[in-house]
Amino acid sequence: MIRHILFDLDHTLWDFDGNSLEAMHELYGHFDLEGVFASFDDFHERYLRNNAELWRRYAAGEVDKATVCNGRFFRTLAEVTEPTPELAATMGRFYLEATSRRTGLMPNALQTLSALKDRGYCMSIITNGFREVQYTKISRSGLTPYISGVFISDEVGAMKPDPLFFRRVMEMLGTTSAECLVVGDNLHSDILGALDVGIRAVYYNSRHENYPYQGEQISDLSQLVDRVGEECIDD
Repeated sequence: MIRHILFDLDHTLWDFDGNSLEAMHELYGHFDLEGVFASFDDFHERYLRNNAELWRRYAAGEVDKATVCNGRFFRTLAEVTEPTPELAATMGRFYLEATSRRTGLMPNALQTLSALKDRGYCMSIITNGFREVQYTKISRSGLTPYISGVFISDEVGAMKPDPLFFRRVMEMLGTTSAECLVVGDNLHSDILGALDVGIRAVYYNSRHENYPYQGEQISDLSQLVDRVGEECIDD
């Protein structure tokens, strides 16, 4: 029987795309980038490409966290001008602080968490995001009353989809794979990572991506309530 539901945070509960876009607009104006890039879209597209590449390398253990935070801005600026490492680091700190102030959630996130809590499920967050901002995002966006545990890769000592990450989370929760369910938007790190250690997983495909995946999936978080069944869990 499922007792623990483990939610990814960014793109699953917290609206990363919407919140990040707002923060990037704030950053673009604060650092007077209008005269540096052809447009905001030009800046943002360059940033997204560099950010994705550095996150890929971070997940592979090729670069550290500071390289991601600062390098994504240094690389983006370096495509059109001659930045300093100090400026890139300042922009990196500004962005993290700006995003942590955003409170947008994915559709029906709170309603779904409330319904699942009423049924007695123990809900936790599992994330590869940076601990400097994840706790702030969780508290400011109103998720805290529904969440009993937060497991961040920085603190767990492994990153999704590493089996070690999921095993350590289960150990800290004092539970087994048979009692857990993972919900996430990333097929590789969330879903396949969970399945590899025997945890049931539901793919949250809010973008309606056409992947050749035949496992459980939902397009709206509210659908999860029916997925986990109608039974209530006794405390």
